[in-house]
Amino acid sequence: DETEENQKFSPFNAIKSFYLPALLVLTAYLTFRNEIAYYFNYWYESSSLKGKEISEIDDYSLYNYDINVFKNIYLIAYSLVFFGGLALLNFHKFKNKVLGISAIVIGLLTLLSAQTFGLEELGELRYAYINGGSNEYFDVNFNYILVRYLLWGSVAFALWAIFKNTKSIIENTKFHIFLEMVIHISILNFLSNELVTWMDIAGYQDIFKLGLSILWSVYSLLLVSLGIYKKKKYLRISALVLFGVTLAKLFLYDISNLSTISKTVVLIVLGLLLLIISFLYNKFKDKIGDETKH
Repeated sequence: DETEENQKFSPFNAIKSFYLPALLVLTAYLTFRNEIAYYFNYWYESSSLKGKEISEIDDYSLYNYDINVFKNIYLIAYSLVFFGGLALLNFHKFKNKVLGISAIVIGLLTLLSAQTFGLEELGELRYAYINGGSNEYFDVNFNYILVRYLLWGSVAFALWAIFKNTKSIIENTKFHIFLEMVIHISILNFLSNELVTWMDIAGYQDIFKLGLSILWSVYSLLLVSLGIYKKKKYLRISALVLFGVTLAKLFLYDISNLSTISKTVVLIVLGLLLLIISFLYNKFKDKIGDETKH
């Protein structure tokens, strides 16, 4: 028995079962990542205006800096697809808990990067599209806006793959709840960013804060409805928290900058949404009560 135990936990078995596969995965990830980075670096160097007969141009404007922003977005999207694909492959084929958890953790960290740094980079491209790129000599086209859907598509794929993998290897209910909240935060993040982007492009920068308040209120209503329908208390609580944050944002930040008509409209909309939420709670209070008893 001791011999079997020693064989089971021998360094060779550890290398074979964990370190070697991890090294192969890391090598594959870095190989393709470096290829993508190389392509964009080459594109960036090729954009140089050195030697061209252009007057009054500083060193910063000699290159198309927007290419580096595109590179960052593509690298984040690639990372999401790679680790999402790894989670999906583990779900369908390997069913290895260590590999699955590793893919989930790295995938979630990449999702955090996508929805912080990635959104910042999308904002840079949006600004460049509306106001012009690095300088007048570089072409700015609609790809500056369309690239956002590459990032969001990658986010959706990674979330789906991580969710499927989590269901199969992690039994902790609290982690499932956490992951479901990550999905809802991602959806709200996407909708908010889309609203800001298209209002900015359309020239309505002054009222996007009002639009966000209405969007968040509507989403809180959807969360309440979903929480009642699926008997999930944490969704209903999250909805009320979101609605409370929206009200605080409205009265402390938004309303002072709004015209009288805008104030009236937003207060009516929020009042109606609050009435609908109250109606849903009263109508389905028996269903909510049954859930609490169980």
